Order: sequence, then structure tokens, then C-alpha cells
Amino acid sequence: VHPPSGDGVLSVLRDGKREYWETVDPILFRAMTALNKEVWDNPLMTAARGNKRFFTSWITLDPGFMARNFARDTGGAYILARDGMIPIASAIKGFKEALLRDESYRVLLGSGAAFENGYVTASDPRRTRKILKRAMRSTGFVASVIDSPRKALDAYKALSSAIENANRIAVYNAAIRAGKSKAQASFEAKDLMDFTMGGDWPAVQFLIQTVPFIGARMQGLHRLGRGFVENPAGFTLKASLLTAAALAVWFAYRDDERYKELEDWDKDTYIHWWVGDAHYRLPKPFEIGALFMTVPERIAEYMYSNETDAGKLLLKRMGHMFSQTFSLSPIPQLVSPLVEMGFNHDLFRGREIVNYFEEQRLPPEQRRHYTSPTMAWLGANLPNELDTASLKIRSPLHLQHFYEGYTATIGKYLLMATDAVVRSHLDLPLPPSRDISDWPGVSSFYRGENEYRKTKYEEEVWDLLRKTTQIQGSLNFHEKQGDVDAYLRTHEDYLPYVKAASTLEGVREDVQDINRAQMQIYLDPEMSRDDKKVEDDKLQKIKNELMKEAFELRPGGKYNPLGEPVSQENIIDMIDEFGVDDSAAYNRRLKEDAPATHELLQMIDNNISQRGLQSLAKVTASVNE
Repeated sequence: VHPPSGDGVLSVLRDGKREYWETVDPILFRAMTALNKEVWDNPLMTAARGNKRFFTSWITLDPGFMARNFARDTGGAYILARDGMIPIASAIKGFKEALLRDESYRVLLGSGAAFENGYVTASDPRRTRKILKRAMRSTGFVASVIDSPRKALDAYKALSSAIENANRIAVYNAAIRAGKSKAQASFEAKDLMDFTMGGDWPAVQFLIQTVPFIGARMQGLHRLGRGFVENPAGFTLKASLLTAAALAVWFAYRDDERYKELEDWDKDTYIHWWVGDAHYRLPKPFEIGALFMTVPERIAEYMYSNETDAGKLLLKRMGHMFSQTFSLSPIPQLVSPLVEMGFNHDLFRGREIVNYFEEQRLPPEQRRHYTSPTMAWLGANLPNELDTASLKIRSPLHLQHFYEGYTATIGKYLLMATDAVVRSHLDLPLPPSRDISDWPGVSSFYRGENEYRKTKYEEEVWDLLRKTTQIQGSLNFHEKQGDVDAYLRTHEDYLPYVKAASTLEGVREDVQDINRAQMQIYLDPEMSRDDKKVEDDKLQKIKNELMKEAFELRPGGKYNPLGEPVSQENIIDMIDEFGVDDSAAYNRRLKEDAPATHELLQMIDNNISQRGLQSLAKVTASVNE
């Protein structure tokens, strides 16, 4: 007898005997047959899956990621839970039960609603099988004793899994309190984010197996939509509370310069507030935070903005949110760092890897004062015979981005260790001291007091400078060709950029001086690490103020509102603000402790002041032509 076949026929084993069932529901048939996911067996897919698994694994084991993820999951669970739960308190209780492997955790684990390393192995059945086999062998008291690096790592992974299962247990407990069965409560806990779902379309399965976190983002959006359909009123009420909280914080700080200068990716990813000078931030839930917190903030920013290019910024951030916050980029992790290097663009932060100023140097010299000395040494010692197309690999900035793109968090920690060895071997001075706000995990929530970091203005200024350089090049070309009409047409079409060109070139020279001073501070053998921190922060503050004022020179900005001339008063205000605030006591102390650094800083102070005063008349005249 031949077994039945055809569409809709399914075979199952009951008591060791095969039975055949037929369904006329095509969706049910596809769902049942999709349980046997196709795993492409070829070297390229094996490498892509392995790279994605390695990258995801070491990101999720980072203490900072675990802390951020706990906060994000808590917000998401509050919105999506079908039964009432207390945010934070319920999650902390769930974490405790997961860590102690209490009854709720055991029920969820037995039903498949809880997981071990779910981010990493859910889309890789073979890897999941290996982990389960090892877990089944690891039983008894002896197996629980941490007496090897492997067991220490497993214990740390158990802590990570407890954090990720905390909100699942909170949802489970809420369902049990509501009178639901253990089976239903387990389903709702698993449904909070089901990493085992991989889709039926081969293209989706390919992306989930090769692109980090894209499966989680797809599941998040899918679950978000179902949450609204199941309970529109309750879902909307909870989401509205998040929106109201986000807008309340935004309105409180929208005119605060400390908030304005934050990089856009930082604003989109975190809620920021200050207590005195202390800066705190809280991670937003991914999809829920983007839709119900970031989007309302950006719309409010557009509505209350007096700047003429506010709409452009709104569209830019919306595009970045949908491509990065939702992780909808189709680029597999195996090639993503190569793509970013090729286009010189950090996809996550939405900024250049090597900025305009650094591109003016040969690749081995493309580094910053805080660039890894390991990467600086490697870039300087790679063979000179590399062809032109490959020269980026000799850039320390590209090298470091490329390396961290493949090694994730573990790579950063290993690089810190090799940097210490390189500094010792090459007898390099120690870098400035680090604050507690720079420690792993802490930096996700606390950013320190009066910390001077890179601001949103810097990247915009480099983009603006690149544009003005191109326009100036075209004007020079038309002038040499004697094409008066083309010269006048280009001058008129790009008048706001032409007005900003002279001042922006002065900014570039000033920033070059400041960068050289920061490098001198880092390399000064006499200064203490604490003194280096103080002086580096001071220079970074000056650079940030310079970039902020230069940013206002953009077309549509405060000093260049769509073709209106820049006033002499504005230029004078800029020069006053660009000046270096050096006290006599600071000069004396620095001169005694680090004469070489003092000499350079004094030269920069003089250069900035003299350059600004000498060019004032010329700049004012040029921007008013």
C-alpha cells in the first residue's frame, strides 16, 4: 500500500506508528510543514550563520546590553501584556524566580516558553540541538560547581537568560493571577517575543539566519500589531501613557542646550534628563519606543522649531528609525562591516567612519587622539604595496570599525587589553582617566557631570564643509574657463553655501589646531591621567561650541536663514565664543607640569583669536555680497 501524498497531507507518529492526516486549510498546512525549517548546507551560509551567531552572542552578553535590554523589555511587556502587571516590580520578581529556577520558571522552560540564549540559537536548529544535549549531560552537584572557564561562562550566560526571561515570567504570573491555565499563561509568556518563529518565505528565513536581531524586530512589529487588534482600547491607553511621559520630558528639556547638542541617534534611542549637572538616560523599548516615544518627540520638535530646515531633519530621522531602529537592513552581518567601510558610513549611528577633516590625510594618519594604539600601529605597519582600492584597510579608524563590526563587544574588551600591551611595548603615555560613567553597564544609564562628548553638530558641519568645498571648486572651475554665466548661476543657486564658505574654512583650521592639542595632551609623558582628563574635556568643550556656531551657518540656520546676510554682530559673537578661556592660574600650572603642551595650547589660543580678528572684515563683506 502506497502512503497518501499530495497537498494537505501530513504524517505524524503515534505510539511509534505513522499516521496520515489531511487538511484543506492551506495556512495550517504551511504552518505545520514549516516546522521543518530548511537549513541551507553550503560553506557560505555556514559562515554567515556562524558570524551572525558570534556577533549576536557577544553583544547580548555585554553587561550594558543586558541592563538596557531589561529596561526595554519591561516597557514592552507592560504594553503587550494581556493581564495587569506592575512595571519594574513584576520584572524584578520574575528575574529572581528565573535566577533561582522557581516553579514558574520550570513550567515555562518545560513548555518551551522560556529559553536559554534565545537570541542566539532560535533560528539555528542545529546549534539549539547541541546546547540541549550539553545541558542534559550537565546534571548533579558536580556539574553545578564552577571549576572551569567553560562553567564560568555558562554561569554568566545563565544570568543573561534570567534577565531575558524576567518579563516572560512576569507575564506568566499575571496570567495565572487572572485565572488562566498554565498552558494559556505559558503561551502568552512565549508570545511576548517568540524567537522560534522564522517565517515561511525563504527570503525571510535567509535574513533571520544571517542578519543580527532582524528576527526580533520583525516579531516585535508583528506582536505590536496583534496587540492593538486584540485590545485596541487598552493598548492605546498604555501607549498614550508612554507618549505623554516622553513628551513631558521632551518639553522640559527642549530648550536645554545640553539636550539640543546630543547626537540624534542618542535622542532616538534614550530618554534623557538631568539632576543638577548629572546626566541620566533610560533606554526606550525598541518598536514601541520608536512609534510611541521617538516619533511624537520628532513631530513635536518639527512643530515647535523656528528653523527652516526642520522638515528635512524630520524626514532624515524617520528614515533612519525605520532602517536601523527596526533593524530592517537586509545586509547580512558577514558583509555589513565591509559595506560600511566601502561607503565610509556607520549604519547604526548614521554618521561617517572617517570625517571630512580626517579624509584630508593619508589613510595611516586617519586617527583621532583616542583611537586604539593597536589599530594605529597596525595601520602604520601594513605593507605599502596595497593597491589604491584597498588603502582604507590602512586607516586606523576603518580598521577599528571593521574589527569591532565582526567581533562585537568581546572585540572591544580584547582591544583594550592589546592596547595596554602596545602602550607598554612602545612606551606610549597613558590616556586620560575614565569616569564611572564610562564603565560597562553604567554608561547606559548615567553619563556623568559636565561631560564633554561629541555632539550632533560635528557631523553636520563636516557635511556642510564638504558641500561648500565642492561649490567653491565649481566656482573656481567656471572662473578659469571664463564662463561668466555659469559662474553667476552657480553663485546664485548656492548663495547660502557661498556665504558660509569662508567662515567654515576658518572653523576647519581652528578644529585642526584643537585636534592637535588633544593629541599632544594624550601623548604628553609628564601630565597625570587626571590632568589629561581635565584638559581634554576643556578642549572638547571649545570644539563643541565651535561646531555649534558653525552649524548655525548652514542654509536655513540661525546665521544664514535662506539667503539673508550674516550680520557683523553675529560674526563678532562667534569670535567671542570661540576664544579660549584660559585663566592665569591654569597657564602657570600647565606650564610647570607640561611645558610642551602649554606651548601648543598657547599657540592655538593666539591663532584662533588672531585669525578671527584678521578675517572679520573679509568674512562680513563676503557673506553680505
